[in-house]
Amino acid sequence: MAYAFTTVNFTPADTPPFTELLGINNASTLIGTHNQTSNAGFYLTLPSTFVSIPLPAAGDTNLNAVGVNNNNVGVGFYMDANGVTHGFAVQGPGSVPVTEDAPNTAFNQLLGINDAGNEVGYSSDMKNGLTDQLAYERLVTGSYMYLDNAAHTLALPANVNSQATGIDNAGDIVGFYMPTATTSNGFLLAAGSAKAVPLQFPGSTFTQALGINNQGEIVGFYTDAAGTTHGFTFNWAAGTYATVDAPGATSTTVNGVNDNGALAGFDVNAQGNTTGLLAKPTNFTATD
Repeated sequence: MAYAFTTVNFTPADTPPFTELLGINNASTLIGTHNQTSNAGFYLTLPSTFVSIPLPAAGDTNLNAVGVNNNNVGVGFYMDANGVTHGFAVQGPGSVPVTEDAPNTAFNQLLGINDAGNEVGYSSDMKNGLTDQLAYERLVTGSYMYLDNAAHTLALPANVNSQATGIDNAGDIVGFYMPTATTSNGFLLAAGSAKAVPLQFPGSTFTQALGINNQGEIVGFYTDAAGTTHGFTFNWAAGTYATVDAPGATSTTVNGVNDNGALAGFDVNAQGNTTGLLAKPTNFTATD
């Protein structure tokens, strides 16, 4: 697949530049984050209309917007005044985020949402969230379903940490789990399945699936033998992987994909600057 790449920087530009595009819907409304202010999450209407997402309350910081559905509902996470990380959902540009946390947890991040409002993410009983990560689906009813095999029949393989990162309208879930502290496998948990399927870019020992569209296209990143990070797409029906590298980048990550095959992500250049990445297939056509 050939792509037309567009570099996106939050306006006005950070110094040094730092913009990550993390989600995209079928209208090509994007959601992402920058490092200019503490409420760093934003919506982007192309070509350059940025709308910052407000913090839920005074004293909150580090708001990151990660996923968006076709109703413009976004999800992500932020840190409160006590240093606790919470998941949130926001109903669209100009709305105030609403906190959504799994019960009896110390750390939450929401990373993906489908058009029905079902969300995915992970929680931890550790305040810093670095260990004991457990992937979950948050249903639109507000109930939580953990994907780890320690508690539920919808089982991931044995792992150190797991995160659910994307969900399509059929309820298929993607994410990643870590068999060891230094290796990572993507996963696909098909709707109605009792077992997740590992996703591993050929030749890589570190692969993370970060998004899925309604056409069976999965995206993420992998690390090669030389330690270089590349974006990838995976065609579920064909079982084929393809590398996605931004021109001139030393590192590329693809975080989201819409039903037209347009990719949202970010790349790092030789100067260490992180810039948002929009990649549209050269045969791009609009989908409602």
